Amino acid sequence: MDLNVNELTSSSLLNDNSKTLVADRKKSNEMELKFDDNDAEKKSSASSESAILMSMIRGYQLSQVLYVTAQLGIADILACHDRMNINELSKLTDTHAPSLEHLLRALIHVNIFRVDEDGYYYSTSLSKLLEMNSLRSTVLTWVEPCLCRTWSSLLNSIKTGESSFERLYGMNFYQYLGQNPNINCMFNECMASGSRHEQFVQIYDGFSNVNCVVDIGGGIGKLLISLLTKHKHLRGILYDLPHVINTINLQHLDKSVADRFTIISGDMFNNIPIDGDIYIISNIFMDLNDAKAQILLRNCRQAMKNGKCLLIIDVCMTSSTDVSTDELWKELSNLHMLVLLGGKFRTQLDFQTLLEKQNFKLNRIIPIMNSLVHVGSILECFAT
Repeated sequence: MDLNVNELTSSSLLNDNSKTLVADRKKSNEMELKFDDNDAEKKSSASSESAILMSMIRGYQLSQVLYVTAQLGIADILACHDRMNINELSKLTDTHAPSLEHLLRALIHVNIFRVDEDGYYYSTSLSKLLEMNSLRSTVLTWVEPCLCRTWSSLLNSIKTGESSFERLYGMNFYQYLGQNPNINCMFNECMASGSRHEQFVQIYDGFSNVNCVVDIGGGIGKLLISLLTKHKHLRGILYDLPHVINTINLQHLDKSVADRFTIISGDMFNNIPIDGDIYIISNIFMDLNDAKAQILLRNCRQAMKNGKCLLIIDVCMTSSTDVSTDELWKELSNLHMLVLLGGKFRTQLDFQTLLEKQNFKLNRIIPIMNSLVHVGSILECFAT
């Protein structure tokens, strides 16, 4: 008969020496079990950490899956047709049905789409974000092949502190946009998306006694249009490069806004329109190294009278050591500015140093909370 340790201990057949041996064996087994538990915990922890690291390593694959899905417009198709099977979707998108099914099944596991037992695909709340006029342009911009190629040269930027995009393409990013109309349109649409412009309009309270606002590098005018819509007394000047303003369509604007909306073509590094009451520079300084930032500020100061206001909307970095998703997006965006444009995010002290050299005084910093990618700030400055 095969007895375990507990059975042996309770047996009246054992003498004292035998009981001692059994007790030692029991203690040894307990220690072995304890070590086994610790090993299992360590193995489980290591396995979990490996899974986390693998999800980071393979993140680029999911980005590419989202990019192709956005290119094909699958979210918009499902929004219009309620549900479709793979053959119907492949015909509408001119794709290879089995391969398209692999693509969509990958997205089921991250809740972008869902599929029923009959093989019909449906939209979800996440897939609606991939529709036109939502975040589709953001996906198509951030995962654009020229940007992916640039990120593959991140090591070069880390070693040199310079833009890898310029090294790869022989021109800066905005020059490249000027030569590639489709990418330019998608980029401008991406920059106009999201809620940050509306947040700025709601938060900043300094437009009451102002007549003219100049939006420098204002893209296709989303911010300025929001301002003129809310503040009926304002006139606005949108100032940007020719290839940007050539894509602007004002036909959809209310006449009361369009009549107060002026477009001027030019290069902010050469000159700035004069005699505005408030000048706005939104998400531009993060693109620039210190030398270019100084040129832009000098041009602004030459165009502005004493006492006039400059509003810089940008990321104002802190020395936070918090480990959070928000801080991660900030740091990744900071690297993006480096690799793409040779730019960087700045601290309050960095901004003050730049501003003071060009006779601006930083008056206050107003945080813009709950931005999709990072928390930005409004830096209110005055010409002195």
